[in-house]
Amino acid sequence: MLDTLRATTPEHLLDIVDPVWKQQDAFIRWPKQSLLFAPRVTRKKGYHKFTKEQKRQLRQARIAVDGPSNGPAVMAFLLAGGERPKRLASNHGWSVHHIYDGKFPAHGATQTTHAVKDGEYFTHAGASSRFIPSPTP
Repeated sequence: MLDTLRATTPEHLLDIVDPVWKQQDAFIRWPKQSLLFAPRVTRKKGYHKFTKEQKRQLRQARIAVDGPSNGPAVMAFLLAGGERPKRLASNHGWSVHHIYDGKFPAHGATQTTHAVKDGEYFTHAGASSRFIPSPTP
């Protein structure tokens, strides 16, 4: 599948993607384990509520409770051992976005998962780097 994707991607984009991928640790450090933090929860406007057990897990891991919109997804990522390196000239970590954004079906498919609308994916974090092969320049 990666070969098909690379074959259909314009060369000028691969000239950007390949060097970034080779330095991916500067942008993202994948979770060390897979974790579904809040089953059946999807992104919503307003604040999310958490169980006592979820709050305990976060406290034990020294992760601040982040209730607005995408907070549960960020907390799941951190709780699973992911790291958000600091952006240049900022104290903010790189943003966490879902890989499954509902926009790019695999070749031959007509649809794909939209994580923020799916309670099995919104707060799921996984050790994805094990499953994504490095590009071959």
